[in-house]
Amino acid sequence: MKDKRKILIICPALDNLGGTELETIITAKVFLENNIAKQIIIFSPNKVSNLIKGFSDVNEILFQHYPTFLKSKFLLLLDYYLKKVFKLIQRDYSPIHYFFWFFKSIFCKYDFVYVITDSAQFYYAPIIVNFNLNKVIIKFTTCFDYTNWNNLQRIILKKCSSVLVTAVSQKSFLQSKFQVNNIGVVDVFIWNEEILNKISVEKEEKFIFGMLCRISKEKKIEDAIKIVFNLRNLGYKVSLIIKGPSLDQYYLEFLNNLIIDLNVTKFVTIDTALILPSQIPDFYQSINAFLITSNFEGGPNTGMECLAAGIPVLSYDIGAMHERLEPFEELLIAEDFEIFLKKTIIILNLDEVGYQNLRNSLKKHYINNYSNELKLKKTIGFLS
Repeated sequence: MKDKRKILIICPALDNLGGTELETIITAKVFLENNIAKQIIIFSPNKVSNLIKGFSDVNEILFQHYPTFLKSKFLLLLDYYLKKVFKLIQRDYSPIHYFFWFFKSIFCKYDFVYVITDSAQFYYAPIIVNFNLNKVIIKFTTCFDYTNWNNLQRIILKKCSSVLVTAVSQKSFLQSKFQVNNIGVVDVFIWNEEILNKISVEKEEKFIFGMLCRISKEKKIEDAIKIVFNLRNLGYKVSLIIKGPSLDQYYLEFLNNLIIDLNVTKFVTIDTALILPSQIPDFYQSINAFLITSNFEGGPNTGMECLAAGIPVLSYDIGAMHERLEPFEELLIAEDFEIFLKKTIIILNLDEVGYQNLRNSLKKHYINNYSNELKLKKTIGFLS
């Protein structure tokens, strides 16, 4: 691999500190810190927020977005009519964005293009068609919707250098359904790895569950609230702390009403205040176990952070969690709500020795299989 590379990282948005945004910044920093590149250009269609720009204040990372003039009434109208022509040649994307990148690619050269996206999005099409697809890697943060894939997207996925997913099951699905064979499995890099590895938590009489996620419907947070309700009724002294930005005020209101209806206002807290990456280890330090109740996920990142910290993470069988927790699936992976409840009871009934043995085993499992160092080696293999 030649020295001093210049890499273009493309992501859908950089307006808040969500999972995809964090993965973008962390990936860029890992590439720089390990001399994979001398400069990283991070492109998102819209302007990066000041919060993220300040959070990633590194001279070698530059942020770019589409210029404002592309949103002028004239160009938007022109784009509308040109799209009709592009669709006739099976190019279902913005012509204006395509021509912008056509001219940009003439003057700006990159050793690699690294796309971070979920499986349903195709915002990156007018960008990467202007580059050698043998130098393009697509990293799926979430694999949940393949019905929208058009013919062009399937062609691009097959021709690009690699498609990276977070779990072997995702790889197998893509290979069998779409005959995409250039697929690799690389899990997400995590922030504050060394600090997370040093976290130590004792099993308290008042057991605290935690959730760290967007307050949105696909997270199915109501299941976690109902878990606490059921456990309290069974006599367990448990509580739940939920932290994350609220992207759906109607859903937040639904959750708050549910908390009132179930009479668990003293035991369930929803905190929508911003939590910075530097504060995440403190959150894990304050809880005894973590809950993942989502309908779908790519990982999620928080599940990997819990492994690094040795925090027991109870999860539905979604994303990469089954694979990550395979040695512990009988204890921590649930197929439905009733099984989820039963497994929380098993964790609660562990004595201090059993609880600490589980924590130590989870940490060891992370170090042996999912450390940033191991994931970087895998990623370098695809960049070579």
